[in-house]
Amino acid sequence: MAARRVNGVVLDIVLLSVFLCLVYVFVQRRGYLHGPAGAPRPRAFTQLRYDSKSSNQNGAQQTNGASAQLPVVLTETGGLVDPRVAAITDVRPTRCRDKRYDDVQPAVSVIIDFFDYQFFDMKTTLGSVLAHTPAQLIREIIIIDDGSTLDYIIKEADLYVTKLPNARMLRNGGREGVMRARLKGAASATAPVLVFLDTTVVCAQGWLEPLLQLIASEKAVIAVPHYDSINDPVSYDYKSTANSLVTTFSWRLNVRMVKSANASDDIAPLASPVMRGNAFAVGKAYFETLGGYDEGFTEAGGENLELSLRAWMCGGAVRVLPCSRVGVLNLNDPIRVGSKSNIRRIAELWLGDMKEFVYRQTDAATPSSSATETTSLETRRQRLSSLQCRNLNWYVADVAAGLVYKPTGGDVVDYGYLRVFNGLCASVGNDSRIALSACSLGVSMVMSRVFEWHPDGRLTAGGQCLAVKTSAYVLAETCTSNDDHQIWEFRDKMFVNKWSQTCLMHVTDPDPKWGKRQIVMAQDCQGDKTKDKVFARWEFVRM
Repeated sequence: MAARRVNGVVLDIVLLSVFLCLVYVFVQRRGYLHGPAGAPRPRAFTQLRYDSKSSNQNGAQQTNGASAQLPVVLTETGGLVDPRVAAITDVRPTRCRDKRYDDVQPAVSVIIDFFDYQFFDMKTTLGSVLAHTPAQLIREIIIIDDGSTLDYIIKEADLYVTKLPNARMLRNGGREGVMRARLKGAASATAPVLVFLDTTVVCAQGWLEPLLQLIASEKAVIAVPHYDSINDPVSYDYKSTANSLVTTFSWRLNVRMVKSANASDDIAPLASPVMRGNAFAVGKAYFETLGGYDEGFTEAGGENLELSLRAWMCGGAVRVLPCSRVGVLNLNDPIRVGSKSNIRRIAELWLGDMKEFVYRQTDAATPSSSATETTSLETRRQRLSSLQCRNLNWYVADVAAGLVYKPTGGDVVDYGYLRVFNGLCASVGNDSRIALSACSLGVSMVMSRVFEWHPDGRLTAGGQCLAVKTSAYVLAETCTSNDDHQIWEFRDKMFVNKWSQTCLMHVTDPDPKWGKRQIVMAQDCQGDKTKDKVFARWEFVRM
């Protein structure tokens, strides 16, 4: 009995130890405890201090206006940098780690804004800047409190700024939004290069030097770091993404990340049609010449899209540098422009003969009696005239070819990747038959995979019409007028061929030479022959 009691006590101790370990791990991963009224409290930070013997990777010396007080080396006391952020794995391509940069680089003004609880995320972002940036490259940190309303956060923010080297706070009397907060910071900045960050960003090792090198060599450029993914906002689970990742948009003005087919190697700068705007660097003089953000935007949304289009069409560029890495939370989520007035402004200023198509896609047609909008647009056009900007056709052909789809005609009713309800997407095969495969929505736009639905019933891909002729195979062929073989009706999410009265359906190719290739054929789709008709119902997936 005594031995049994001893074993029981030992077991209880083991179980208690396991429980305490689990609690410890949870608290460590959580990184903070809850304060008054459930408000998040500051995470456990690790103090940084400046080491006068340290230098950047290429031995660069301190530049004019840089601070010798910026912390760059970790110590063990509590303070400014979350240790999980400081310990982020270096995911740069090997050649990036070996790359050296010019000895003399301009100092930057880091500009970041927050509102209420975003303050805690902002501290993480700035901690990553301090941990992974050579001290001599940062002249100042400008923090904009965009009208916070919580007194204890306002007080904490004031105290936090006093601990930051070369930092100062600007405060808005009410919430004005990210765009106007950034413009306020830019107007106050004293460095020749502006770096804009938002609070979803974590900067990784070596992130700033490539941006500055590009700006030094190409003045009229917006330099964008390569965006990796932060999968977990608690543990900062940092995951690298494909080195060819750039940003594009659809005619619904949704902005999303895609893989570029134009990447020549894994470290060369990539032309990006637009930018998300979570983090980027730009010369202050060029930013001002370009006109900064468009203050005619009366609501949030679309300002980075508009700035990107203006940069490209007015003689500049937007480039992504795979050697510069930052992590971004919710990277795979598309950014949608919800403001109809902003959509109209982008369409009227930059989208040329596509604006009516955009209006149909977004239901944002210009109001017939909006004198304020009309006046504002005319004023903006006059200001832009000195930039001698190019048009949309040039942009799509020279900048965004293969990345921004342009309809073959203005009469397109719907378009996108054509996806059957069981999850596969259609494409035109080498034999002109319609194949099915996994939907690769995160890659550059492949024209053979983009389908268009026209008002006259034509269903096209790459300028060819889908047709049913002497067999059940559906073929992509040259379009001809008034040909019932090429006319489709869209009923109950099913495409019905006018000539054969059969439907587009997912089947396994009966031709044995193709193995078990999954294709689209014309089949009888009436009745209940296909359960829930998941093999016969279709939808357009817009990029």
